[in-house]
Amino acid sequence: MVIICADIVARNLLGASLPLVSELGALLLVMIVSLQLATTIRAERLARTDLFFVGLKASRPRIAALLSAFFNLVGAIIIGLIAYASIRILGKDWASGDYIGIIGIATLPTWPFRALILARHDDCRPRIHRSDDLRPPNSRDTRGKVMSPIEIGALATLGLLVLIYLGMPIGIGMLTVSFLGVAAIRGDVVSLRMMGQVANDSLREYLFAVVPLFVLMGLLVTVSKVGKDTFDVFQQLLGRVTAGLGIATVFANAVFAAITGISIASATVFSRVAVPEMKRHGYTRKFATGVVAGSSVLGMLIPPSLLMIVYAVLAEESVGRMFLAGVGPGILLAVAFSITIVLLARFRRDFVFTGAETGSSDEVMSGLGIARKSLPILSLMLVVLGGLYGGFLNPTEAGAAGALGALVIALMRRSLDPKSFWRLLLEAGQITVSVLFLIMAATFFSRMLALSGVPNALAEVLLEGSIGPYGFLLIYLLLIIALGCLIDSISIMLILLPIALPIAEAAGFDLVWFGVLTVVAVEVGLLTPPFGLSVYIIKSAMDDPDLKVGEIFRGTLPFVGAMLVSIALIVVFPQIATWLARL
Repeated sequence: MVIICADIVARNLLGASLPLVSELGALLLVMIVSLQLATTIRAERLARTDLFFVGLKASRPRIAALLSAFFNLVGAIIIGLIAYASIRILGKDWASGDYIGIIGIATLPTWPFRALILARHDDCRPRIHRSDDLRPPNSRDTRGKVMSPIEIGALATLGLLVLIYLGMPIGIGMLTVSFLGVAAIRGDVVSLRMMGQVANDSLREYLFAVVPLFVLMGLLVTVSKVGKDTFDVFQQLLGRVTAGLGIATVFANAVFAAITGISIASATVFSRVAVPEMKRHGYTRKFATGVVAGSSVLGMLIPPSLLMIVYAVLAEESVGRMFLAGVGPGILLAVAFSITIVLLARFRRDFVFTGAETGSSDEVMSGLGIARKSLPILSLMLVVLGGLYGGFLNPTEAGAAGALGALVIALMRRSLDPKSFWRLLLEAGQITVSVLFLIMAATFFSRMLALSGVPNALAEVLLEGSIGPYGFLLIYLLLIIALGCLIDSISIMLILLPIALPIAEAAGFDLVWFGVLTVVAVEVGLLTPPFGLSVYIIKSAMDDPDLKVGEIFRGTLPFVGAMLVSIALIVVFPQIATWLARL
């Protein structure tokens, strides 16, 4: 954040950029993942699904312990393989004197950063069988067993789904099946070499720096109570509207989403702010929690959005275009939620109100008070969105400027002390590592699939068969929604997109429009049982023993319906997603 903001100031005030900013930022990302991977694993922040494992732990604790030990062993072997492969890359960089930068201006050797990749991994170096035989596809091994690359790719994908269901961390599972798949197709030497390249180079992208920056900004905004101020403003503006507090929650979430990009942050903030206020004014607990959970999905759709960034990287699309494409669907979803609330208040009052609605506010806020509470969030929106869409900042710079602005607001409001700031930095680091580690694993997985030929084979079967392009689209969206019941949003995208993107491209779909549909469908999973991440976030944030998870899920059902209608509208009218991105 400091380096990038210094570069922004130097470029705009002094007319000269700082050297090595993008190169250093890219290398620092690899360091972040390597140095904080151990603490992220220890904090159990790597994405996984516990649906099967939790039940097994309750009924068969010894078997669960053995399964957990097996997962840990596999993870240790995979990380050991990464370390083993990285040693050779480090030695090559040392011997050749590899560097980044421009001679005569500024240069940096790359080997110190390569060495840091080994900092947490150098205690596990298994022996690897080495062979100079690089077997071509469809070859026969020494045991005479034949398996085509497509069969290997299909088997690896099926194996990944089984491992995920059993509870293995998704990133570890992807690395495992990818390594075994490439080894079966091209040999263990190629597989080991590819794993080393993925671990060392797949995250060396300046664009990826946007992940920790937007995560940091979202956490700073949350701790500085900007979300509460946003809700207070909309509460005043919509106080006389029927079910006004519900609609105020939706639009407050929409505005809050424009500076966080993380649905979890929205769910955490508004469960503590909006739910008690709605309960106090005669709304049912089911409706209040359902509104917060439903509107929290706007955090991943309205720009800046973490899911849009992940999709842009995987689809090799412009992050700026993906951000613009999320504006129309975000507004559509907010309007759809508001209409749903109005209809529920009119036709299902028992769902919305415990009795008569008592109004939305006990005090009238003056115009000056509204302006004072609106100023922080409007300032951040001006810096981030104004700088991004005005052409002054790229996405990474917008994230850095927004994070610095959020830090200034938090300090001015005295919301941070050294201890809380340190905890916030650790939280930002662990979220960043969990996302980037998944991206690294997905890079290896997509390369394995490309070697196997599975995406091309599926494209031929699906597009030339009777179902056609839109039949494929329907199956794809239904599969995403089904997986959303079990797996987190980013994991779904990283598993499915390496397979689906080549098919979508062959079908002639606009990949920006396809990405918006993907994000909205993925977000449905935040509200559906049994996983429903937003629902569990609200349950934990409320700390109410009488509040049942099933009650929150029932409250989200109308908003799931609104999301499905919105998906159908975006399919029928693609301009909702593409018109702004094409300007």
